[in-house]
Amino acid sequence: MESVLVGEQTMKIVAFAAEYVQRNNLKKTPIYSAVRFAKYLSDMDVKTVTTGHLTTVKERCQADGLSQWTIKGTLKDLRTLIRASGRDIKTDRIKTPEPKSKPVSFAVIDSIWPRLPEWCQQWLVVSYWTALRLEDSIRLQQSLTGTEEFLEIVASKTGHRQRWPITDWLRQYLQPIELPYGGSLDWSASIVRTTLKAASGTSPVLPNHIRDRSLNEWYRLGVGDLVHGSGLHKLGVMRHYIDPLEQLATVAPRLAVPSCIRSVPESVTTEESLLANFRALDPAAKTLISATAERLAGT
Repeated sequence: MESVLVGEQTMKIVAFAAEYVQRNNLKKTPIYSAVRFAKYLSDMDVKTVTTGHLTTVKERCQADGLSQWTIKGTLKDLRTLIRASGRDIKTDRIKTPEPKSKPVSFAVIDSIWPRLPEWCQQWLVVSYWTALRLEDSIRLQQSLTGTEEFLEIVASKTGHRQRWPITDWLRQYLQPIELPYGGSLDWSASIVRTTLKAASGTSPVLPNHIRDRSLNEWYRLGVGDLVHGSGLHKLGVMRHYIDPLEQLATVAPRLAVPSCIRSVPESVTTEESLLANFRALDPAAKTLISATAERLAGT
């Protein structure tokens, strides 16, 4: 991989990252890391970055609740940029423990809901329904038009195109509203984290806690892999024959959700649940149920 050498020329770290990515035809991750560095400190000359600066970035990332994987990746990117400028620098070793699920309870979600602004309530619904990573859930929220037949996004980490059905109760939350986001996705993600923390008090609720609860509930229905995205890869050649959206649509009405967000009449949700259960039956059972329903309707 080619290094970007700037000699004695001064180059700000964000611009340096952009040039490095372009010259080496890389993904934009080093640019995001440089922007994060500039947000926490300043957009300084890449040749003046010290170990102390990187330690400060690590501490600020931890204070903002970023994952160990994100922090490790950020420091790795920054060190790569510094090396490409002709220097070397050491960084603190970041342990990356096995992911530990921390699903937030429905009771906690119900308790913080009234304290969330409308835009964050919408984000929470979208995030819970899709189990997307934070930045992807923000992108999906920004794209809402209120006329969608289904929700769809290309996941930033895997590149997979993912789709989710829309139930009657969900549609009420998909209308475009004014959002506080702006600038980078990293900055927008920080707004979500800060808002959730402010609403949850002494026991902070983080975006990954919402996602963990969502994945647990989707897995209870047997479609967690499809929601997570890993199931798309596991399907292999069957991806040409099986429609993941249709698979999700058959069970989506039965997904358990916090009571605070499911405010449509019970008759509607019951009808959805009956239809979903009927679709899941084998042909013989469907015939029996249909015959029984016709007999009862005729009495």
